Amino acid sequence: MTSYVRPSFSDPSLRHRIADATLTLTAGGAPFAGREVVVAQRGHRFLFGCTGGDLVPPRADGGGSPGDPAVPEDQRLAGRFLDLFNFTTLPFYWGGFEPERGRPETERMLKLARWFGDRQAGAISRHYRTLLSHPAVEASTYWGFQDGGWPGAPGGFVRADGTPKPAYDALHSLVMGEWWLSPTTLVTDDDGRVRFSGFLGDYEVSAAGRSAAFTLDTAGEAAAAVTLTLPAS
Repeated sequence: MTSYVRPSFSDPSLRHRIADATLTLTAGGAPFAGREVVVAQRGHRFLFGCTGGDLVPPRADGGGSPGDPAVPEDQRLAGRFLDLFNFTTLPFYWGGFEPERGRPETERMLKLARWFGDRQAGAISRHYRTLLSHPAVEASTYWGFQDGGWPGAPGGFVRADGTPKPAYDALHSLVMGEWWLSPTTLVTDDDGRVRFSGFLGDYEVSAAGRSAAFTLDTAGEAAAAVTLTLPAS
């Protein structure tokens, strides 16, 4: 049986996020034996989230109502967001309903945010590794995708002009790189099986112009079975 294990999937602190899967393929009621198939991850089970308010333009008066635009205007920015995150939190602020003049310590917070921003990329990598290493954590929401969102602080993953910062690249290299199974070609054995390891989530296997979806939702040894409907010869 063909087996494939990425070196990054052997991290012992992340074993509770990874399945060692045996996938059995059949076609026409028989094992899909001795054939090349491509296995690819399509989604993470873990919810990598971020607040989504940066994507929706605010009203000029700072308020909000059900009739306001609810779709991103900057498609490039939206694309970067969707390429990294699979979960979002919509913005809601009580102050928009009961506004009151306050005395925020904005400058002190900005200085602190700039200090953290200089160290952001390394901190982001360590932070998300820590989150995923704990089996009780199922999701994470980062506050502020774009610089300047809270309150003018440069703590986002992308700059004000939408270009990615080192922190974006650092997290992307984990979520869609080190912790992701890119399309991988394997060969089925006589029983139509292939074996591989991958992070829990949604997958797709394809061969001979056909594809089928399956999900890995349990860490450790896992079994999945799919049927490929092949064109008539």
